[in-house]
Amino acid sequence: CDVKFLDSVSYILEPEHNTKFNRFSLGFVQREEGNLLDKATFGGHQSLRDREKSYHAENQSIHCGFVGGGGGHPTAGFDLDENDRRYMSTCRVAVSSCIFGNSDFLRRPTSKLISEYSKINVCFVMFLDEQSLGKLAAEGIIPDDNGRKIGLWKIVVVKNLPYDDLRKSGKVPKFLSHRLFPSSRYSIWLDSKLKLNADPMLIIEYFLWRNGSEYAISDHYARRCVWEEVLQNKRLNKYNSSAIDEQFLFYQSDGLTKYESSSGNDVPLPS
Repeated sequence: CDVKFLDSVSYILEPEHNTKFNRFSLGFVQREEGNLLDKATFGGHQSLRDREKSYHAENQSIHCGFVGGGGGHPTAGFDLDENDRRYMSTCRVAVSSCIFGNSDFLRRPTSKLISEYSKINVCFVMFLDEQSLGKLAAEGIIPDDNGRKIGLWKIVVVKNLPYDDLRKSGKVPKFLSHRLFPSSRYSIWLDSKLKLNADPMLIIEYFLWRNGSEYAISDHYARRCVWEEVLQNKRLNKYNSSAIDEQFLFYQSDGLTKYESSSGNDVPLPS
């Protein structure tokens, strides 16, 4: 669909503080000690009470991935080179994507549509595992020596993926960009099947600043109900069906209700 972006980034300004957003101090559980389990888990061992408390906008520390364990388990996975960590900690605006398990092609942002301002001030980070990096090298797509870049993408290699299922590991950079880019004010996630054909600052201006919004996400192209999504995941054999049922029942016990299409597309989703 056609989106009415501004013609240039030259005159856009970040709005002043929006009073409808709460400001509070948020910390993250970095390490768990004690005999919790033999093996550290990426998300840590959060109780349901911890989870409920984490929804409140108040000063607190929460489980949010990257939880190391005690003893011989200092890391739970998604290990990054320290130079890459330092680079990512400087990013104020981040555009990121990932390819794990050689599951997709690397699509470079359309450079001629990206302003010089964004090329200098926006971090474009592509997370790859070693398998995907090796496949690119075999195809002659090799990062340059200056900063390990392919086009605008800064290549960051991830070792020790936290989950055997690559789809789950791919959710880490998708949902936890605030952990990977701790100084970033804004971030844009790009599915690896998509190619960036617009300036990221124009995207932020249009979807966030123009309407005073904090978060923007596209509607699913075909489905609006979790009930339909459950059936589709089973049809495509994406996960073990019993595991899907177990998670789905948990969502329902947590208050998830079925979306009624008769309500119209303008009605907010119930859960």
